Amino acid sequence: RRVLFRSAGASIAFIGVPATVIPALYFKRYRVVALCLVTVPASITVMCAPPMLTPLIEQYGWRDANMAVAAICIQVHI
Repeated sequence: RRVLFRSAGASIAFIGVPATVIPALYFKRYRVVALCLVTVPASITVMCAPPMLTPLIEQYGWRDANMAVAAICIQVHI
């Protein structure tokens, strides 16, 4: 289980850092707009995740629900 959680954290790091650095380096004139378009979905996800994950936690428990979220993060990374 620990390997899965570490892999999920690594996948988030591999997605998040390049997603902000690459637009910041590529766009000079519209850098603010590019970074806004990259970071706004993360904020929306933070707002939408708790209501979406509540049924998953209630049905399977917080540990199995956390494993499912970790598996989704790994699939996004791959």
